[in-house]
Amino acid sequence: MKAAFYDVKKREKVEVEIAFKKKTETGRCMIYGKTSDGRMLPRFIKEDEYATTYKAVAEEGKACKKCAGKKK
Repeated sequence: MKAAFYDVKKREKVEVEIAFKKKTETGRCMIYGKTSDGRMLPRFIKEDEYATTYKAVAEEGKACKKCAGKKK
C-alpha cells in the first residue's frame, strides 16, 4: 500500500510504500514509508485511519502473514 509523505531532504511530497505503522507511548498513531534510498519517512495519522484505512499494514516489530513462517 502506498501513501503520500513529505520528504524533507527533497523538499517535496512523495508517494512511497508503507513500511509499518505504530502507536507512540503518548497514544499518537503513525505510519512510516520507506524511500528507494532506504530512508524512513514518518507521518502522523488519525486513530480511526489507523484502525480502518491502514489496518492491513503490519505493526512495527510484527511480521506480516507471509513472512511469519519464514526463518531468518
